[in-house]
Amino acid sequence: MLITYLCSAIVNMAGKFQNVCKRFSLDALKPFQEEIITQLLKGRDSFLSVKTGGGKSICSQGFQLMWTELNGCECSVLIVSPLLSIMKEQCEYLKSCDFTSTYIGRDSSEDIDIINGNFQFLFASPESILSGNKWRDMLVASKHFKLFVVDEAHTVLHWGESEMEMEPFRIWYSKLGEIRSLIQCPVLLITATANRSARMEMQKKFCMIDCHEIIQNPDRENIKLMKLGHIIKHVDMFHSQSPDTVKEKIKEDMSVESDSDNSADDMFDDDSD
Repeated sequence: MLITYLCSAIVNMAGKFQNVCKRFSLDALKPFQEEIITQLLKGRDSFLSVKTGGGKSICSQGFQLMWTELNGCECSVLIVSPLLSIMKEQCEYLKSCDFTSTYIGRDSSEDIDIINGNFQFLFASPESILSGNKWRDMLVASKHFKLFVVDEAHTVLHWGESEMEMEPFRIWYSKLGEIRSLIQCPVLLITATANRSARMEMQKKFCMIDCHEIIQNPDRENIKLMKLGHIIKHVDMFHSQSPDTVKEKIKEDMSVESDSDNSADDMFDDDSD
């Protein structure tokens, strides 16, 4: 009886993975993708470090589809992303795959739908989701979020913490762990690079216990890392000559401004979708 049940469960999961491949026009999922999705469906926190372009995003996307199929009802995935351009790109991609998605600040007319859980994927910057009571209260009241994802998770340490007595670049990154107390679901940290000490520090910040890890070598032959030393002065000189429009675009893409208790679309000035 037990063997029959286990065989049936394995076949069922295999069929669900095939549905994910069909939805995203993939020949097959990579082993690490199946492994992460499986662990998340079990409710286990996970840490994924795979090189850029390795297919990390499919883990959260496939989770949403499989959770919905296994439970017979829709769920939402909250994804914290560092850049507005990434949010827009991901929203467009998910839309092309027949998913509903948006980001906080895109259009204030969507706020009620966000609160009611009518989007399968919700993207946000740390500033937009945490700096005001509006979206904090939404998270506390919500029952539909079944996965919390931090994309480019290394920014939690690089941007959220002070260095050499300097103020943190984006201090709200240091407060992302608070979301764990607002919604009850597994967390997935995604990055292309993180050494062991950084991984341990991030897992501590997010209160991750018995975290499932998949760590792959991030080395890419077409990318080299060098210590610039005094050459960095020339880089600073070059950047100082960048047009103000370029600097403003970079600042805008960081999406660091937020007024969550008022109209959410005030946070972004370039909303022209």
